[in-house]
Amino acid sequence: MDACRFAVVDVETTGRHPGRGGRIMEIAVVEVQRRAVRPAFETLVDPQGPVSPFAAQLTGITRAALRGAPTFARIA
Repeated sequence: MDACRFAVVDVETTGRHPGRGGRIMEIAVVEVQRRAVRPAFETLVDPQGPVSPFAAQLTGITRAALRGAPTFARIA
């Protein structure tokens, strides 16, 4: 494991099902190498839609917190 270098990606979404409107609202990436974890990238993402009450409670990310965040198309 010491020689491995890899990235871990975490996403937070507005809901569980993309087919029912679940959209990405935060992306974070960390780099892991030699047991050291380094932040590589993190951003809120404007989901261009509502945030479910469950998602807001679980993540602490509200629609108000997403104001001014870039859209997924802008950061992809």
